[in-house]
Amino acid sequence: MAESEEFLDALRAALREGNFVSLVLSKARGGTDAPSRLDVRFIQLKHEAVLQWTHQRGKQAIHENVDLKESASRIFELVPTVYRDALLVTTNEKVQLRTGKRKTWLTRTASSKPIEPQSHDRQKQYLLSSESSAPFLVELGLTSADGQIKAKKQKKFRQINRYLDFVNDIYDSLPAEGCLNIVDFGCGLSYLTFALYHFLTEIHGRQVSVHGIDRNVDVITRAQSIADGLGLNGLSFSTGEIADVRSLLGDEPVHLVVSLHACDTATDDTLCWAVQQRASVILAVPCCQHELASQLEANRLQLLTEYGIVREKFASLATDTLRAAALEANGYSTQIVEFIDLEHTAKNLLIRAVRRTTGLPESVDSRADEYRQRYEEFKQQLGNPTLRTDSILALGE
Repeated sequence: MAESEEFLDALRAALREGNFVSLVLSKARGGTDAPSRLDVRFIQLKHEAVLQWTHQRGKQAIHENVDLKESASRIFELVPTVYRDALLVTTNEKVQLRTGKRKTWLTRTASSKPIEPQSHDRQKQYLLSSESSAPFLVELGLTSADGQIKAKKQKKFRQINRYLDFVNDIYDSLPAEGCLNIVDFGCGLSYLTFALYHFLTEIHGRQVSVHGIDRNVDVITRAQSIADGLGLNGLSFSTGEIADVRSLLGDEPVHLVVSLHACDTATDDTLCWAVQQRASVILAVPCCQHELASQLEANRLQLLTEYGIVREKFASLATDTLRAAALEANGYSTQIVEFIDLEHTAKNLLIRAVRRTTGLPESVDSRADEYRQRYEEFKQQLGNPTLRTDSILALGE
């Protein structure tokens, strides 16, 4: 059929020229075991561009990443022999193929607002798309049943994707094989916990054991109920303290520790625990920090301590600096980066720490020795306060 060939020619051109945006296949022919709907979209992983396939069967959506060549081969086998309707979206047009019993229709419509081309310097697409049909997005109230992001959840959706960008950046620092063991302290409403689970299992295809912990019984009960209802094996939630977590994990190693917006010194307690467990990666976004502010000596930092808001902000930045130095002194390559825009929250710094694997004994880690000295020198400049960050530093002695 000429219409089908024209559609497939348009698809070949879109993939060849980097103009492909998305493809929807629907109305599977009778007598096949094909999913009721297939959504295919471009996604940029850390090292390669792939097409993410979403197989829709009833309320269940299964995601699969497939390289461009294999994706093209699959599509050519499915259109029009398996699916009667196909909608191709490119950067400059929409091409729709509809196959009836006696006739096939093809329509081509120019896009009213051209989409950015898929070149190497194109704007990066969200790792988690509202079009991904991820059921947890609906259950957590982020999207409507038809996949539209709710107006009041737009900022939260951007925050989730910014978070996944950071996880994607450190993914290669996690073990390449086996189950990934992850602890999320202070998981709260668990938007990010569910997103992390989805990202690792559906996009990277990994087996995981993700455990969210929080003191709030109500949010934990709700999160566990959603996880159970969606059949998310390897995702669990419980109430408790940091000291309780080790018993939940048994003898399994910890690969990733997450702590987002833990109040005051709770961040330090989490960092201590993560270092003690020799976690491969630590991601922490500190919240309110008061410990240092109350100990700053006015005679040393008179101008800084004169204005309350400046005193608090300086103490907060200084505390995060000491945390990073203490992690470096314990063998972690550490960065402090912006988490999300200030318009979303004033607490926007993320501490990202990756355990160094130099192959040398920890006793001869010169970088650790350097940061231990720099930590002590900075504390002296601050008037030598007694801080919870000292307990992190002490772990490396």
